[in-house]
Amino acid sequence: MFGNRKQQEPQNQESQENRPHREEESRDKFRMVVWGIAALYILYTGIRLVAGYFAGGEGAEGSNAWANLGGGILFILAAVLLLITVARYAVRVFRETKADMERIVREDAEAAEQARLEAADEEILDEGADGGAAGGDDAAQP
Repeated sequence: MFGNRKQQEPQNQESQENRPHREEESRDKFRMVVWGIAALYILYTGIRLVAGYFAGGEGAEGSNAWANLGGGILFILAAVLLLITVARYAVRVFRETKADMERIVREDAEAAEQARLEAADEEILDEGADGGAAGGDDAAQP
């Protein structure tokens, strides 16, 4: 029971040291969500501009038409680049999270194995102490 406290103290200390890193990660995640939403809106706007040009709607004639078409294409390209950035970040976070989870599982398995070995050692020592005392009594009697 007390051994678990010793194991928990370094973990608590480690989590306090990683707290600024975690806050930064959560800000990055939030930023990427905002970027993703912005990219979808920019994509929507770009598609509406291009669709308006081809549909012959408002601004489809004259110099405005080329500006709408060019702006729509630029908006679509910008949105695609933003979405690629967000997707790459999401994949990286997923891989890091998966690696962290695998590391934690591996460490827990190693700790459980170590605890099992320590318990087995204590059991052997307890049996040796009990057996040695009984053996000593038998040797004292003729």
